[in-house]
Amino acid sequence: MENSVIDKICCWAAEKGEGFVRSQKHEKFLDEVDKLYAKFCADLKGKELIDFKKMCECFDGMIAEESELLFKMGFKLGLKLAAECFIK
Repeated sequence: MENSVIDKICCWAAEKGEGFVRSQKHEKFLDEVDKLYAKFCADLKGKELIDFKKMCECFDGMIAEESELLFKMGFKLGLKLAAECFIK
């Protein structure tokens, strides 16, 4: 992670357990993904298993990058909106 103010706020919030509540729907999706991951890992062997795990790592990385980008965009827009409210 970078050392920007947004990154520091995210780290602080994660340490305090603030703002990272998952919905029941999200938990259901995570459970289903976990079950399927375990099933595929048990069924696949050799190169297919390695390729599957690599695909999962790449997908996780893409989702993490996208989530971070969207959070930063939302945070910046919210900060600009708040600043506009105080200026006018």
